[in-house]
Amino acid sequence: MMKSIRTLLVAGLMTIGLSSFAQNIVSENDINITINGQTSREELAAYAQQMRAIGVDFLYRPQFDGNRHLIGIEYTLKAGSTIIGTVEQTNLKAAGTQTKFHIVKANGVFTAQCLGVCND
Repeated sequence: MMKSIRTLLVAGLMTIGLSSFAQNIVSENDINITINGQTSREELAAYAQQMRAIGVDFLYRPQFDGNRHLIGIEYTLKAGSTIIGTVEQTNLKAAGTQTKFHIVKANGVFTAQCLGVCND
C-alpha cells in the first residue's frame, strides 16, 4: 500500500516538474526560455549548459533572497563574439513578473525574436 502511494506521489511530482519545463525549449534552431521567481540556480545552470552546447552563451548574474528565491537577474546572450542582447529584470518576487527570451537560428545566425518582455 505504501509503495503504491509513494509511486503515485512520485508520478504526480514528475508531472508537475515536467509541466514547469514544458514552456522552455533549447534546441539547435530554437531557444525559448521563461525565467521567474521560481527558477532555481540549477535550472539556470542547465539552460546555460544546453545553450552553450549549441553555440549560444547565456551569461547571467542572479540575485536570490534568503529563501533561495530568484528576485532579480541580469543576463547577456552571445553567439560567438556577437551580443544578441542584454536584459536586467528586477522584482521577480512579484506575482506574474518574469523575463523571457526567444532566439531562433536562420541561415546559421542566431537572432532574437524577443528579449525581456515577450508577447506570446
